[in-house]
Amino acid sequence: KFSGEAEAAERARGRSLGKLLGKNGALVRTAEILPGPHLVAALALEATGNHEDAKRAVNLLHTWRNMGDADGALFKLAEFFPGTDLVAFAVHASKGDFAHAMRAVAKTTYVCIDATKITAELQMPTVDKLKMLKIDVQDLDMHPLSGALMGGLLDLVP
Repeated sequence: KFSGEAEAAERARGRSLGKLLGKNGALVRTAEILPGPHLVAALALEATGNHEDAKRAVNLLHTWRNMGDADGALFKLAEFFPGTDLVAFAVHASKGDFAHAMRAVAKTTYVCIDATKITAELQMPTVDKLKMLKIDVQDLDMHPLSGALMGGLLDLVP
């Protein structure tokens, strides 16, 4: 086996046609910002039962106004390509959008989350009513098992 095969396969699953053409996929979000193709995107979204997303796609001015949002077309497109995904990561992280930052660089199914100690204070007056009052996490470490840049470099190694 070649080095990096597993990582390349995992990235390919993250970029499947279903995910690219899904309601928040990079191709659909990109089509939504282009005059003309935005109507095709709206028809596709409506055909798959995503009525609210279809309404969003039809309103071209609203889409242009929001294309720089964390889930907007610019970030979706930037997250698709190696290199620009790191720029998207930096912008998301600088704004405090850590979930979006992780999404930008983690093209894999799994993210590894490690902590040395997790303490939770729960209240449960009855079995059907559970309430978390407090959580304390020490030495939290989160990283993708195969990030876009690391996997891309491994593809270059024979």
